[in-house]
Amino acid sequence: MEVRLAGANGHVMLEVKDNGRGISRAEIHNTKSIGLLGIRERAALLGGTLRIEGERGKGTTLTARIPKTSVALTRLHSHENSHH
Repeated sequence: MEVRLAGANGHVMLEVKDNGRGISRAEIHNTKSIGLLGIRERAALLGGTLRIEGERGKGTTLTARIPKTSVALTRLHSHENSHH
């Protein structure tokens, strides 16, 4: 497994790669996959995107791109709530 976190062009990018069997197109678009749905929803709530790619026998890559402004606001909001 490989995890990369980077910031560029006003975004924070989180990329997670594995070397497993590779997710299929059907699995990517499966509306019953609560885990993937939850990740997509969280990215969208922060104004970001999630890309999921799989290559059979070579693994899966998840890439989340979130605007830095959303990351900063979320961090501020979380910090404010931790004092109540």
